[in-house]
Amino acid sequence: MTTTTTAATATTATTPAAPTPSAPTSQPLSSASAALKSLRLPPNYGATLGVKKLLTLVPVGKPKKPQFFRTHAAPEMTFAAMLLEQKESRESYVVMPDVAQEISELVRPVQLHAAIDRQNNVFLIPVPLPGEDGTRNPWHESLAQAVEHAKLKWLRITANMHAGGYDVYEAEGALPEPEWPAHDIDTLVEVAFRGKIITSLDHPVIQTLLGKI
Repeated sequence: MTTTTTAATATTATTPAAPTPSAPTSQPLSSASAALKSLRLPPNYGATLGVKKLLTLVPVGKPKKPQFFRTHAAPEMTFAAMLLEQKESRESYVVMPDVAQEISELVRPVQLHAAIDRQNNVFLIPVPLPGEDGTRNPWHESLAQAVEHAKLKWLRITANMHAGGYDVYEAEGALPEPEWPAHDIDTLVEVAFRGKIITSLDHPVIQTLLGKI
């Protein structure tokens, strides 16, 4: 009996080499800039979505040193009132005229002017009214002149302690006209002095100033 032996030939599989990663390609600078610009929202983005900015805050005070501002040219956008200013807390209150007569040493008559900055934020600038002799002190007079000039031009003001008044700087560029909100002066005053209207001598602020509490 003949026995046949078959020799099995072992075959070794060869694993293919992993591909060499290619170096990342850099995006041309011009293309990158164009892509970045495409991410920017248009200035009127809110308007295109029907979004309306609500008037919830109206600060009261002089504009800050670097702040360019305009004032409303319409006479009806001013409001004469008796103002009580607390320097320590930097808060202002409007006082009913009959109450103001009882605390004349604590209040002063002012003209509140509607103002707006470059970001279309509305605020009120209180300008003290002239005294019984028809004059103002240099600080108040220079502020009044600046507010009047701001009806036509963008400007900013800085205090000049040596001269005793405000220096006025007009914007050099051709800046666009302000976009005033559709609110009258009464609405601006109402928002600005929400919770800060003094109607009687029993108001806590008055009681504190008189040393009764």
